[in-house]
Amino acid sequence: MSWLRAAAVLASAFAPMLATSAHATTHHRFHHVARWTAAARGTHHGQHHRFADLRQHRRERAASTAAAVIADGAKHGSSDVVVMAQRYRGTNPTGRSHDWCAEFANLVLKRTGHRGSGSALARSFASYGRPAPGPVPGAIVVFPHHVGFVIGSDGHGRIRVVSGNHGHRVGEGFYATRRAIAYRYPA
Repeated sequence: MSWLRAAAVLASAFAPMLATSAHATTHHRFHHVARWTAAARGTHHGQHHRFADLRQHRRERAASTAAAVIADGAKHGSSDVVVMAQRYRGTNPTGRSHDWCAEFANLVLKRTGHRGSGSALARSFASYGRPAPGPVPGAIVVFPHHVGFVIGSDGHGRIRVVSGNHGHRVGEGFYATRRAIAYRYPA
């Protein structure tokens, strides 16, 4: 899968979220004057709207950041690994009975035209490839004893990861971002 097609797939997945943000921005501008006029009078209703405006601003900023992160991941051509990894959900293509998450990552990388780390240790990916700015879709996430591919982030300190040896098979799960020791782009 080309990076352009992968970017289109990821963009279409986030389009509803971004469209909601665009509508909210228009709504925000329309009512901006009325809200601040009420706030200037010191009404409780006006104070509520100041907090609502702040929350809306934070949502808009998060949506634009998410779009930039998706574009950055697509630009580096790494989302093809997520698509390939997800094809193996529910299976164990390595044939190993334990400690095979790094072998699965190497298998996916090889089948998508990237070179692997050459090691069966999850930590071997901590210095592999190029640094990623964070949990970018398609980036490799390295934990102390696990490695996988970032699918996305929930914005609350958790990332969705597809990886090998997740319940003794390829699976998806949420992991705390604070546990990650590295994010890397495939080489």
